Amino acid sequence: MNRKKILILDDDPVVVKALGIKLEAGGFEPLSATDAETALRLVRTQNPDLLIVDIHLPSSPVEGPEWSGFTLVQWLERLYQDWHKPVIIISADDPAKHQDKARQIGAVAFFQKPIDHDKLLGTIASALNTGGAPAGASA
Repeated sequence: MNRKKILILDDDPVVVKALGIKLEAGGFEPLSATDAETALRLVRTQNPDLLIVDIHLPSSPVEGPEWSGFTLVQWLERLYQDWHKPVIIISADDPAKHQDKARQIGAVAFFQKPIDHDKLLGTIASALNTGGAPAGASA
């Protein structure tokens, strides 16, 4: 069986681990990154089917762009002209601060932490057309 790959990018390893466990239990193959450079490498080498991206990312230890989840998605779209993967934005911030920006970059959903895992799995299934009930644009 060919499981769909989901890239989780969050600077908190506990969030990455918890989401990975839930995704695996949901029948997906989780890919984990805690920084933008690792996420970019995984996109290039593993070609995930969907990305779950935190807005706030750690500063890069090497000279380069200042990363955020939004910057990463915009970077991927410039780097890979035909790259159109579903993106779910996550953040502990107030959704009112970021929902418009999430829509502008084409995110399929915005979830505020702590994340309702059942709604997240439903949103992923809907975005990937793998069945499951749609979960709306924000949670």
